Amino acid sequence: MQSQKLKKLIAIFFVLFFFSACTKDLVVPDPPAVPIKPAPGQISYAGAIQPIFTAKCVSCHGAGQNAPVLAAGSSYMSLKTINGMIDTDVPANSNLYKKMFTGGSMASHCTVADADSVLRWITEGANNN
Repeated sequence: MQSQKLKKLIAIFFVLFFFSACTKDLVVPDPPAVPIKPAPGQISYAGAIQPIFTAKCVSCHGAGQNAPVLAAGSSYMSLKTINGMIDTDVPANSNLYKKMFTGGSMASHCTVADADSVLRWITEGANNN
C-alpha cells in the first residue's frame, strides 16, 4: 500500500515537473509601419519629406542603387534601419540631415529649405506620417 502511494506521488510529481518545464513563448509581431496622420502643424513625411527624396534623390538612391533607398514605399524603412541615419535624441547629429545640410556630401542636390524640413521632421520624432 505504501509503495502504491509512493508510485502515485512520483507519477504526480513527474507529470507536474514535465508540464511545468514546457513553456511557450508568445511571439507578437511588430505592427506594420502604418502611416499615422500628422498632428496639426506637424511636418508630414508623405507630404513634405518623400517629395524631396522623389524629386532630388531617387535618381541615385532608388531601388538597387546607393543606400539608403529613398524611393517611395521603401524610404522610411530604409532610413530607420540604417544606423545613424536618423537620431531623434540629437536630430542635428542625424547623418541624413548632415549630408543634406550646407557642406554635406548631398548639399549640392538639396536646398537649405530641404535640409531644414528634414531636420524639423526628425525633431518631431521622425514619424511615418
